[in-house]
Amino acid sequence: MQTQLDIRLQMAHRQMQSGQIDQAEAIVRQILALDPDNAAATSVLAAVYIHQQKFDLAIEALDQACTKALADHTTLIRIATAYKNLGKFDQAKACYRRCIALNPAAMPQTYMDLATTCRYSDHDDDVRAMEAAYETTAPTSLARRCLSFALGKVFDDLKHYDRAFDFFREGNQIASTDMAPMDMATAEVSHRRIQECMDAAFFRGHEHSGISDDTPIIITGLPRSGTTLVEQILASHSRVFGGGEIQQLVAIVNSVSRTNSVNEAFPDNIDRLGPTGIQKIASQYVASLRSLGGNRPHVTDKSIFNYLFIGLIKIMLPDAKIIICRRDVRDMGLSVFQKDLGRAYPWSYDLDQIRKFHGYFDNLTEHWLECLPDDVFAIQYEDLVSDPERHIRSLLAHCDLDFEPACLTFHATDRVVMTASRDQVRQPIYKGSVGRWKNYRQHLGPLIST
Repeated sequence: MQTQLDIRLQMAHRQMQSGQIDQAEAIVRQILALDPDNAAATSVLAAVYIHQQKFDLAIEALDQACTKALADHTTLIRIATAYKNLGKFDQAKACYRRCIALNPAAMPQTYMDLATTCRYSDHDDDVRAMEAAYETTAPTSLARRCLSFALGKVFDDLKHYDRAFDFFREGNQIASTDMAPMDMATAEVSHRRIQECMDAAFFRGHEHSGISDDTPIIITGLPRSGTTLVEQILASHSRVFGGGEIQQLVAIVNSVSRTNSVNEAFPDNIDRLGPTGIQKIASQYVASLRSLGGNRPHVTDKSIFNYLFIGLIKIMLPDAKIIICRRDVRDMGLSVFQKDLGRAYPWSYDLDQIRKFHGYFDNLTEHWLECLPDDVFAIQYEDLVSDPERHIRSLLAHCDLDFEPACLTFHATDRVVMTASRDQVRQPIYKGSVGRWKNYRQHLGPLIST
């Protein structure tokens, strides 16, 4: 019977991944009726509750799953991640520590997860265990990469900045050898091509191409620039649902490129859609947002790469609200260098490439502000944290939203946050992240030169 239950559990996972939440719930309830102590099924039920915004039930299910998962490393990792996304960091830490005890072979990745969940004030047993594990790993291995980023985070917390940077540098060097080199020249050309194609004349020619709908609130910017903070503020408003990184626009652009008979890429292929094609993809995009938003009239889309598609968004949905988050390149650059962001951000593992890519982003941002001055709202991270109420009121006004005090106490808002900034948005705004680059001044030559 266990094999059949495992097959049904895999079906539930696939339903969750495809957004079929009700079907996934039906399957896991069938499994739990036959096997009430099934920790994996209970953790999937918790994920269902999270999608349904039933956070109290989700936490209750996670607590039950954690009790049941006595020796199930994979399920414990899922439980820990869910706890972390819900802001339950103590429970997440306990799960990660159980995982390390259960499965030493998976220890390096788990230590990296643990390090990003904790704030270290002492050179404690966790740190000594990480250092011991680091010494046993091969110099260019994935394990060494994980432990380098973990120990960099630890020593940054402990304010041992030179030692922290040595670990971050090693982690980034290992990571960069595990992926194709970033083609910076092609990135520069593609950013410039968007500016050339989507100029003032382009917008005049597409003035009536889209549909009238103000559901979307687009929040974009480079990683670690404040996008999660801005979304958390807006999602604290009674009329806004925080959709997170939806990725729907990337899928739409890729779909347009695949169906293009002359094999043109974005942005050159957009004019070939015509008003009918533009309205079709606009309707698809809005439908995907509304499926998330419930009874809230506005849904945020915080996908990082949306800054590339602002011109497309404007002609698809002229009533959409667009927000670009900006941050001092030195603090932003240091912050991405301290995170293992993965293959989607190959430029984030080299300080000089970070500086260059920020320049491409900044030039494109200036282009949008010049072409669409009434439609694009740029918010500077440093300004937001120095005078929160003033800039939050301006942000809400841009979105045609009345001021609500909950937007000032955004850290109390119950919602899932799945990005690297999940811990920062669970606390009030603080200025400690402004000027952090100064702690690493001697190591940040390419960033400081800007």
